[in-house]
Amino acid sequence: MKKIALVVKEIEGGGIQKSYLTLFHSLRKYGYDAWLFVLVKPKGFDNDNERIIFLGGKTGFQKGLHLRRLMQKHAPFSLAIVNAEYMKKYIPLERERIFFTVHVMWSQRLGRGISRWTKLLKLRLRYFHQNIVAVSRGIQDDLLYKIKVIPGQIHIIPDPYDIDDIAQKAAIPLPASIPENYIVAVGSLLDVKRYDLMIDAFSQLADKSLHLVIVGGGRRYDALRQEIEARKLRERVHLIGFDTNPYRYIRNAKLLVLSSDSEGFSRVLIEALILKKPIVSTDCTPIFEEDFFPSALKKYIVPKGNAAALAQSVEAALREYPEISSDFYHAFADDKIIDAYLSLIRAPE
Repeated sequence: MKKIALVVKEIEGGGIQKSYLTLFHSLRKYGYDAWLFVLVKPKGFDNDNERIIFLGGKTGFQKGLHLRRLMQKHAPFSLAIVNAEYMKKYIPLERERIFFTVHVMWSQRLGRGISRWTKLLKLRLRYFHQNIVAVSRGIQDDLLYKIKVIPGQIHIIPDPYDIDDIAQKAAIPLPASIPENYIVAVGSLLDVKRYDLMIDAFSQLADKSLHLVIVGGGRRYDALRQEIEARKLRERVHLIGFDTNPYRYIRNAKLLVLSSDSEGFSRVLIEALILKKPIVSTDCTPIFEEDFFPSALKKYIVPKGNAAALAQSVEAALREYPEISSDFYHAFADDKIIDAYLSLIRAPE
C-alpha cells in the first residue's frame, strides 16, 4: 500500500486548507495510507483520526524535528505533498519524492518598490530546483514566466473535489436564523477578498429584500462589522463566521458572489458550480481562462475593484443565468486527482 505524507500549516480556513483535507480523506477513501501532518492545531478541534497529527513544539525547528521522527517511525513513505515549504529540510525522503503545491498567483501579491524585489528573490530561492504541483495552468505560467522560477519538476494537478460528499453536506438544513432570500459569499475575511467592495456592491442592488450571507472567519471581522453598521445594513448582511459545511449555504442561495483582487484556483467557484448555483465574480483568478471554464458564464465576470459592475452583474444573474452543465467538473473528481498525484511517484526527472 502506498504511504503518502501531506504537510500543511493549518487545516482550518480557506481553500488551501480544505484542499489538503479533501486530498487526505480521498486518499484514505481509495485505500491509500495517507498521513496529514499539521503545524497549527485549531482551537476546539476534535480530532478522532489517528492519521491527522498536530506537530508538537513551539518553534518551526521543534515541529520539524517532530515531523522527522514521526515519518522515520512510520516509514517508508512513497511521496510527500507539502504546503509548508520550510518543512522540506525535515522530511526524510529523496528530493524527487517531495512536491510543493502552489495555489496562488504570486505575481499579484508582490507589492511595489523594494519589497517587491525582495519577495521575488525569496520566491525564486524557495522554489529553485524544487518539485512543484501548480493547481492550474495559469498558476504554472505565473511561476515560470512572471516570477521566473526555475523548478526541478512542475506538474499541473487541480484541487480534488469529493462530489458525493459535497452533495450530502449541502442537503443538511440551514440554521433557522438564515433568511430565505439571500446571496452568499464564502471565504476567509482577508484584505485580498475585498469584502468592502462586495458590501458596496450589495448596497447598490435594487432589491432591498435581498440578504447577503458571508461564511468565513478572519482578521477583518471587526472592520467588516463596523462597515456594515455604517452603511445601515445590519439587518441584511450576516457574518456567519467559519463553518466546516459551507455547501448548505451555497445550495440554498440565489447565487454565489466573489469580489477578490486575487485568487489562485478559487475552489469555492467550482463548489458552487458543482451545486449548480450561478456565480458572479471579479476577474481575480486564472481559472476563467482555463479550457474547462464554461464560456457562457464569462459575461458575469467583471473587472476587479468595480463595485458598480459587480452589482450590475449580480442583478443580471438574478434575472437570467445559463444552464450549468455537470460535464465541466468531472475533471476535478477526487479519483482522477488521486491518480494524478500517484503518478508523481513515477514522474521522470
